[in-house]
Amino acid sequence: MTCLQTCCSRDGEPCQTCPRREAASEGYVWPHSRCCRLSQKAACNPQLRPQGPEPSSPTALLQSYAACGYDCAGGGPCTMAGAAGSCSGEAGKSERLRMQLSSVGERFIGFKTSIADDTRRRRMMEEQRFQEVKESIARLEKALNSEIKRRVEANRTLQRVAEQMANEMLERLQTRIAKQIEKLTISMDLLITRCEGLERNLAQMKGELPSKLAQETVALVSELMTLKEQFELEKKGSIDREQMLVKRLNELQYGLDARLEAEIALRQEQLNHLKKDVEQLVRGDESHEQFRTFIVEELQAMKSGLALATQAREQSDDEIIHAINQYTTALQKGLRNITSR
Repeated sequence: MTCLQTCCSRDGEPCQTCPRREAASEGYVWPHSRCCRLSQKAACNPQLRPQGPEPSSPTALLQSYAACGYDCAGGGPCTMAGAAGSCSGEAGKSERLRMQLSSVGERFIGFKTSIADDTRRRRMMEEQRFQEVKESIARLEKALNSEIKRRVEANRTLQRVAEQMANEMLERLQTRIAKQIEKLTISMDLLITRCEGLERNLAQMKGELPSKLAQETVALVSELMTLKEQFELEKKGSIDREQMLVKRLNELQYGLDARLEAEIALRQEQLNHLKKDVEQLVRGDESHEQFRTFIVEELQAMKSGLALATQAREQSDDEIIHAINQYTTALQKGLRNITSR
């Protein structure tokens, strides 16, 4: 709904209100702030102010234009002072009114189509969003059902494994308890048998033990007397054997000393003969020097051998004497022990 001429000189847009189009009837003035949805253009005609109630719709606006008696073709306001007067250009006014009504209808149709498109688009978007939400819910339900199935299967598996482990543990425990009970039964049987044997032995000891002890005491005394007699006889025999052994040892020692002295005298005599021979050889010819050296070496060797033999004989004699002394000491200790008993 636009004017056919321009009233706003600053931007050239058609305006619904201008000084040449204001309503003269009933003192009504359409404010300039209504023109083309631009409220800032009210500054182009600050003298225009509403003097009555504003129209509630574009149809009421057209009715107010029809009743204003404005001469659009003449280029100026009507001279009519009342609402019943008519404009000198009524035919042009009706034509413009029809054009304005047609424009308003077209705008309403476009507005309705736009609203319908927006509504349909919003509905489609909402349906699409609802479908997406529905698909998401379906996927969630599917995932939830699969998770529930998996959890149920896992719980069943866990329960089955737990039952199997519990049964195996119970079987092992029962087997172990049965073995322990069997061992305890065997031990109890053995203990009962031993107790019965002890009872029988105690019963026998109460009646038979005194007489048996008396008999064993008599037999033990008899054996002790026999052992004492045997010990006395053995003691006497050991003393005789010791005396004979000491006598023999003395004889051996005396004979050994005599043999040693005879051996030493013989070796000394041989040594003297050798010395004489050596002296005779020394006084002899010098041609026998080598023989003399040989003889001297032989004499030294014989001296060394004689010394070694003497030392070995003395060592053997010492060992024999030491062994005889040890034997004598042991024999005396044995005799003292026997005598003390």
